[in-house]
Amino acid sequence: MSGVSGRGGRGGGSGPGPEPGAEVVLLRLFGGRLRIGPARADGWPGIEVDGPSAEVLASQPAGLGARVEVFGPEGTRARLAEPAAEPAAVCGTP
Repeated sequence: MSGVSGRGGRGGGSGPGPEPGAEVVLLRLFGGRLRIGPARADGWPGIEVDGPSAEVLASQPAGLGARVEVFGPEGTRARLAEPAAEPAAVCGTP
């Protein structure tokens, strides 16, 4: 069992941070494996997620882009970056 810590999108609608609604998506993706903590100093809620492997944990929130940030473990951060790097290598960056 692997775990991830990070920050998830704010559920509110004002102030700093990404667009609202990411918490709802995270809850649908992870269900009971998601723990949402209190708001951090930057206004984002802290989150923790458990899963079977770093690969699974990285693949599930990959489509959320900047609405989530993974802090660790480092292997999961690296896995999360891989899907973004592949198309950029083929197509270039904007």
